[in-house]
Amino acid sequence: MPRLDFAACINDVCPISGRPVSPDALALYRGEVVGFETTGHRDQFLAAILMFESARITPRSQVRPHVPIRRNDIPVPSVLMDPGFQECRLAGC
Repeated sequence: MPRLDFAACINDVCPISGRPVSPDALALYRGEVVGFETTGHRDQFLAAILMFESARITPRSQVRPHVPIRRNDIPVPSVLMDPGFQECRLAGC
């Protein structure tokens, strides 16, 4: 694999950490050289690209079609079945 040219890097700061990019942590993305602070951040970025690209090229026959579910198909925690239960809050709301 040819070495990527640091001078061709399109960014000055790592898109993951926000710190300056390193000449040893470069990746080629859509024909452009992208820089990262560390090789770990570069590898994290490349792994994400592979994951998304492999999901995108999965044949439609292997993708599970949307199947509507009925209310009775959804498991309900027993605390919600209690008639005296008043409120349920989710963390972070």
